[in-house]
Amino acid sequence: ADEVRQPTDAALARLAAAEAIVAPATLPDSFAEVRRMHRRIMVVEALALHRETFPARRGEYGPNIASLLDEGMHVSAVEYADALRHQKSLQHEILAALEGVDALAMPSTDTAAPRCDSTGSPKFQSPWSYTGLPAVTIPCGLSPAGLPLGLQLVGRPYEEDRLLAIAAWCEARLEFVERPALFA
Repeated sequence: ADEVRQPTDAALARLAAAEAIVAPATLPDSFAEVRRMHRRIMVVEALALHRETFPARRGEYGPNIASLLDEGMHVSAVEYADALRHQKSLQHEILAALEGVDALAMPSTDTAAPRCDSTGSPKFQSPWSYTGLPAVTIPCGLSPAGLPLGLQLVGRPYEEDRLLAIAAWCEARLEFVERPALFA
């Protein structure tokens, strides 16, 4: 959405003006399967954690969690193994995409923060949870409705200190001080 793209592009332009080298990155084709495969692993592993309590205490689970656990019951061992194989392969491909760069930068979400009790769609964060890469979000703008927008930075595994230093550098250069409408 333009409400996200324009502030993200503006933030990247400010970082480039502050001497950051900003260049487009190409993600592997297998990236297209992240959400489906991530969900497959998530539902199976959630069910594994709750396998002893869920059937007997189903009524104590909220409808969203119960639905997630039900979904886990319908994933075959072969499908789960395929998802794990995809995950491992994608981890290697993303690490290759990180070669020679300090971090990947992208919007945190495809829309502004919602005005409700949800955090919004996780589709821009799921790839990094799935691949085990550290990610951090810094504020970079407000939507036309005054809701916050974030710039997400993704780094290499076990280099969280480096990623946080990069995020601090970026945040200082962006000098974002506006307050979302909810806090104005």
